[in-house]
Amino acid sequence: MKALRPDVRVIAVEPAHAAGFVAAYLHGGPAPAALAPTLADGLAVSRVGALTFALAAPFVDDVVTVTEAEIATAIATLTRRAGVTAEGAGATALAAVLAGKISARTVIVPICGRNIDARLHERVVAIAAEPHSLRRLAAAA
Repeated sequence: MKALRPDVRVIAVEPAHAAGFVAAYLHGGPAPAALAPTLADGLAVSRVGALTFALAAPFVDDVVTVTEAEIATAIATLTRRAGVTAEGAGATALAAVLAGKISARTVIVPICGRNIDARLHERVVAIAAEPHSLRRLAAAA
Protein backbone atom coordinates (compact mmCIF):
# COMPACT_ATOMS: atom_id res chain seq x y z
CA MET A 1 0.00 0.00 0.00
CA LYS A 2 2.78 2.43 0.94
CA ALA A 3 4.50 1.83 -2.41
CA LEU A 4 1.37 2.99 -4.25
CA ARG A 5 0.27 5.67 -1.77
CA PRO A 6 3.13 6.89 0.45
CA ASP A 7 0.72 9.29 2.20
CA VAL A 8 -1.33 6.39 3.60
CA ARG A 9 -0.83 5.81 7.32
CA VAL A 10 -0.41 2.20 8.39
CA ILE A 11 -1.35 1.45 11.99
CA ALA A 12 -0.37 -1.91 13.44
CA VAL A 13 -2.76 -3.36 16.03
CA GLU A 14 -2.05 -6.11 18.51
CA PRO A 15 -3.45 -7.39 21.79
CA ALA A 16 -2.24 -5.70 24.96
CA HIS A 17 -1.66 -9.20 26.36
CA ALA A 18 0.89 -9.93 23.63
CA ALA A 19 2.46 -6.64 22.57
CA GLY A 20 5.59 -8.07 20.95
CA PHE A 21 5.54 -5.65 18.01
CA VAL A 22 5.06 -2.68 20.34
CA ALA A 23 8.12 -3.77 22.33
CA ALA A 24 10.15 -4.13 19.14
CA TYR A 25 8.87 -0.83 17.73
CA LEU A 26 9.86 1.04 20.90
CA HIS A 27 13.19 -0.79 21.17
CA GLY A 28 14.12 -0.46 17.48
CA GLY A 29 14.25 -4.22 17.01
CA PRO A 30 12.99 -7.47 18.46
CA ALA A 31 12.67 -7.29 22.23
CA PRO A 32 10.90 -9.46 24.80
CA ALA A 33 7.37 -8.56 25.85
CA ALA A 34 5.05 -9.88 28.53
CA LEU A 35 2.67 -12.55 27.28
CA ALA A 36 -0.71 -13.43 28.78
CA PRO A 37 -3.65 -15.46 27.46
CA THR A 38 -5.46 -13.60 24.71
CA LEU A 39 -8.41 -14.09 22.38
CA ALA A 40 -5.99 -13.06 19.61
CA ASP A 41 -3.88 -16.17 20.01
CA GLY A 42 -2.71 -15.94 16.40
CA LEU A 43 -0.80 -12.79 17.40
CA ALA A 44 0.44 -14.11 20.74
CA VAL A 45 4.22 -13.97 20.61
CA SER A 46 6.44 -12.65 23.35
CA ARG A 47 9.08 -11.54 20.85
CA VAL A 48 8.46 -10.56 17.25
CA GLY A 49 10.79 -12.26 14.77
CA ALA A 50 13.73 -10.30 13.39
CA LEU A 51 12.72 -10.86 9.77
CA THR A 52 9.08 -10.00 10.43
CA PHE A 53 10.08 -6.79 12.17
CA ALA A 54 12.58 -5.84 9.45
CA LEU A 55 9.95 -6.33 6.75
CA ALA A 56 7.03 -4.63 8.53
CA ALA A 57 8.52 -1.80 10.61
CA PRO A 58 9.48 0.51 7.70
CA PHE A 59 5.83 0.61 6.62
CA VAL A 60 4.24 1.08 10.05
CA ASP A 61 3.47 4.64 11.16
CA ASP A 62 2.05 3.81 14.57
CA VAL A 63 1.17 0.85 16.80
CA VAL A 64 -1.82 0.53 19.12
CA THR A 65 -2.94 -2.21 21.46
CA VAL A 66 -6.42 -3.46 22.22
CA THR A 67 -7.82 -5.08 25.35
CA GLU A 68 -9.50 -8.45 25.56
CA ALA A 69 -12.86 -6.71 26.04
CA GLU A 70 -12.28 -4.67 22.87
CA ILE A 71 -11.36 -7.80 20.91
CA ALA A 72 -14.48 -9.56 22.21
CA THR A 73 -16.65 -6.61 21.23
CA ALA A 74 -15.21 -6.71 17.71
CA ILE A 75 -15.75 -10.47 17.40
CA ALA A 76 -19.35 -10.09 18.60
CA THR A 77 -19.99 -7.08 16.34
CA LEU A 78 -18.76 -8.97 13.29
CA THR A 79 -21.01 -11.90 14.18
CA ARG A 80 -24.14 -9.91 14.95
CA ARG A 81 -23.94 -7.20 12.29
CA ALA A 82 -22.21 -8.94 9.39
CA GLY A 83 -22.66 -12.65 10.03
CA VAL A 84 -18.87 -13.03 10.03
CA THR A 85 -17.10 -15.48 12.31
CA ALA A 86 -13.63 -14.08 12.93
CA GLU A 87 -10.90 -15.23 15.25
CA GLY A 88 -9.46 -12.78 17.76
CA ALA A 89 -6.36 -12.00 15.71
CA GLY A 90 -8.54 -11.24 12.70
CA ALA A 91 -10.73 -8.87 14.71
CA THR A 92 -8.01 -6.75 16.37
CA ALA A 93 -7.99 -4.00 13.73
CA LEU A 94 -11.75 -3.59 14.01
CA ALA A 95 -11.40 -3.64 17.81
CA ALA A 96 -9.08 -0.62 17.60
CA VAL A 97 -11.51 1.27 15.36
CA LEU A 98 -14.54 0.48 17.53
CA ALA A 99 -12.60 1.55 20.64
CA GLY A 100 -11.75 4.91 19.04
CA LYS A 101 -8.03 4.19 18.92
CA ILE A 102 -7.91 4.66 15.15
CA SER A 103 -9.83 7.32 13.30
CA ALA A 104 -9.48 8.92 9.93
CA ARG A 105 -11.63 10.04 7.05
CA THR A 106 -11.11 6.63 5.41
CA VAL A 107 -10.09 3.51 7.30
CA ILE A 108 -9.38 0.12 5.74
CA VAL A 109 -9.77 -2.74 8.20
CA PRO A 110 -8.64 -6.22 7.18
CA ILE A 111 -10.80 -8.97 8.67
CA CYS A 112 -9.29 -12.42 8.42
CA GLY A 113 -9.12 -15.78 10.09
CA ARG A 114 -11.91 -18.03 11.17
CA ASN A 115 -9.85 -20.35 13.31
CA ILE A 116 -11.71 -19.90 16.58
CA ASP A 117 -13.11 -22.71 18.67
CA ALA A 118 -16.89 -22.74 18.24
CA ARG A 119 -17.55 -22.95 21.99
CA LEU A 120 -15.13 -20.09 22.71
CA HIS A 121 -16.75 -18.00 19.98
CA GLU A 122 -20.19 -18.65 21.46
CA ARG A 123 -18.99 -17.65 24.97
CA VAL A 124 -17.28 -14.50 23.67
CA VAL A 125 -20.37 -13.37 21.78
CA ALA A 126 -22.57 -14.05 24.84
CA ILE A 127 -20.20 -12.30 27.26
CA ALA A 128 -19.76 -9.30 24.95
CA ALA A 129 -23.54 -8.81 25.09
CA GLU A 130 -23.21 -8.19 28.84
CA PRO A 131 -20.78 -5.27 29.33
CA HIS A 132 -20.55 -5.93 33.08
CA SER A 133 -19.26 -9.45 32.28
CA LEU A 134 -16.37 -8.42 30.02
CA ARG A 135 -13.86 -8.85 32.84
CA ARG A 136 -14.49 -12.62 32.56
CA LEU A 137 -12.87 -12.69 29.13
CA ALA A 138 -9.43 -13.58 30.45
CA ALA A 139 -10.94 -16.79 31.78
CA ALA A 140 -12.65 -17.47 28.44
CA ALA A 141 -9.44 -17.16 26.39
